Amino acid sequence: MRSWLQFILQDSASPTINILILFHDLILIVIVIVLRIIRYIIIFLIKNNFYNRTIKEAHKTKLIWTIIPRIILISLAFPSLRLLYLIDELDQLVITIKIIGHQWYWRYEYSDFPHIIFDSFMTHDLNLNKGEFRLLEVDNRIVIPILQKFDFW
Repeated sequence: MRSWLQFILQDSASPTINILILFHDLILIVIVIVLRIIRYIIIFLIKNNFYNRTIKEAHKTKLIWTIIPRIILISLAFPSLRLLYLIDELDQLVITIKIIGHQWYWRYEYSDFPHIIFDSFMTHDLNLNKGEFRLLEVDNRIVIPILQKFDFW
C-alpha cells in the first residue's frame, strides 16, 4: 500500500507486474539519458559562437542521428513485445465481473449471469458496527470465489 508522498509504484501482486515495473524503470533510465544528452547539446550550441559551414553536409552526423534512435527504439521494442504477450496470456477464467464506478457508489455486474446486477453504497456512520471502518464499509459486498483467476473489466 502506498504511503504519504511515496512516488514509487505500489507493491506488485504478480510476476507479470514485476516485469512491467522493471520495464518502466528501464524506459525512465533511457529517457533521462536522452534528455541529458539533448540538454548538453543545446547548451553547447547556445554557448558556441562559431558557425560551422560543413554541418549542412555532414553525412556522418546525419547517419548517427538516424542510427542511434533506431537502436534505442529496437532495444525497447523487444522487451515491450515480450510484455504484451505475457499480459495477453490468460488461463481459463472462472467468472467475469464488470465493475462500474459512479460518483457515490459502485455497480457490479456478473457477466456470466445476466440477471445479477447490484449497486453498492457506503454505509452511514450511524450504522457502523464495532471493528468496521468509516468510509470503507458498504451495504452490498461483492462475492468472489477465492484462489481463482478472474477477468475484471
